[in-house]
Amino acid sequence: MDHSTGQRKRQQRAFKIGPASALTKTKARDKLRERIVSELGITADSRVTLGWFIENRWRPLHEGNWRDSTKAVNKELLKFVIDRFGTTPIEDVDNVAMQTWLADLAKKKSGSLVRHCYIFLRSILAEATEQEYCRKNPARLLRVPKLKAVKKPYLSLEQVKALLEAAKWQPRDLALLRLILVTALRPSELLALKWKCID
Repeated sequence: MDHSTGQRKRQQRAFKIGPASALTKTKARDKLRERIVSELGITADSRVTLGWFIENRWRPLHEGNWRDSTKAVNKELLKFVIDRFGTTPIEDVDNVAMQTWLADLAKKKSGSLVRHCYIFLRSILAEATEQEYCRKNPARLLRVPKLKAVKKPYLSLEQVKALLEAAKWQPRDLALLRLILVTALRPSELLALKWKCID
């Protein structure tokens, strides 16, 4: 900020880090990083691993909004992402590797798990980009792969009749069965019903 005018003023700093012939790309990057930290105070480091970023930068921002039941589920689901990409430095995370991994996961695991991993990767890397741990979000073009078809078996009419026949001497069970067979209630909704819920 130019204090005399109150206007923003761009500052450009240039410095030599050594002759190109004497430095490898990695050494040059490390020297440049040290200089940026010492002169500008920018500490975001693209060489930190995705696992470190999730545990130290991403999870603290999101965990407070999760319900207790969601925390346990998300912890288990995040293990899939961490097991695959946790040791990868953020700047080396590749969109092709992520898309391939999601496609392979979709062949073995449920659609719900695949969607969660997709959402986590997008959210984590968007936050890493926002916090300047990477210049460009590698997950921005990720797509949910084709998921396994979910088999939804239905009872045949004969099976329904047999079920009702088996429950005919159990009035409570028979009432519950009749109600669930003719409504779209989930079992959890059905079992939570009270008399005041029924008109």
